[in-house]
Amino acid sequence: MVRLLSKESGMTVLSVGYRLAPEHKYPTPVNDAWDALLWLRENYLKEEKVCVAGDSAGGNLAAVVSQIDRDKGQGIIKCQALIYPAVNMVDNSPSTREYGDGYFLTRDLMYWFGSAYFSSGREAIQPYASPAFGKLENLPPALMITAEYDPLRDQGETYHHMLREAGNESVLVRYMGMIHGFVSFYQWVRAGRDAISQVAGT
Repeated sequence: MVRLLSKESGMTVLSVGYRLAPEHKYPTPVNDAWDALLWLRENYLKEEKVCVAGDSAGGNLAAVVSQIDRDKGQGIIKCQALIYPAVNMVDNSPSTREYGDGYFLTRDLMYWFGSAYFSSGREAIQPYASPAFGKLENLPPALMITAEYDPLRDQGETYHHMLREAGNESVLVRYMGMIHGFVSFYQWVRAGRDAISQVAGT
């Protein structure tokens, strides 16, 4: 998927690893993502235009580091592409109930992820855990991609509207008939390849 994104965009794409829960709980993955961005800026990216992108948990980290970048006044990130991101870790919107069972990503699995990621429930509403609870002004332009049959659909689309209400540029594209994770199946699902092309165009 990273190779295809690089080919479609004509840009260098760097895929950054981070330490994973439950061995490394919040905020370790957030700190790793931010430290990686700073290191890349100092050692590789220099004055290049930097866009962050991620899907699901990676979409969470892309949204979070965009807020950290703004909060710290660094100005590194010029755009963000969020693919069915987890932006509200206490979400109970209609899509979580309608598509929380039988559509690949389940509510039970989401609860398990949360219990593995956080040491306490209070952490779930911190802005760098759930960016929907953060200050939303002056953030980089966003591309929000959601899937029709995804329990995370409503929180992603709500975040898009919140970004716009806060004065940011944000474009929302809902892929009809798709489930959470469809972009990873781009070799078999045309919509996945189309979504990657959209991200490449940002």
